Amino acid sequence: MRGVLTTLLAFETLYILISLYFALVFRSGSPGGLGLLDGFLLAVIDVQTYGLFVLIRSVPLALINGIIIGFSLLWIFRPRIIA
Repeated sequence: MRGVLTTLLAFETLYILISLYFALVFRSGSPGGLGLLDGFLLAVIDVQTYGLFVLIRSVPLALINGIIIGFSLLWIFRPRIIA
């Protein structure tokens, strides 16, 4: 049961981060210039409804996050890796 809850929490966290990313990126391209909150709410609706399609569209964000976290971990644990 804990694994199911952890997976759901991970997906919801990912959905919220993707929604925030889409709200920031696509806010300037909307007619009338949506505010950040409006763009975020529209993105949340899109992400929750079409989850897999939106996940595929956010692969560049995931790659950038993975690279940043990977280099951060290498930087933090570099004495252990070198020794």
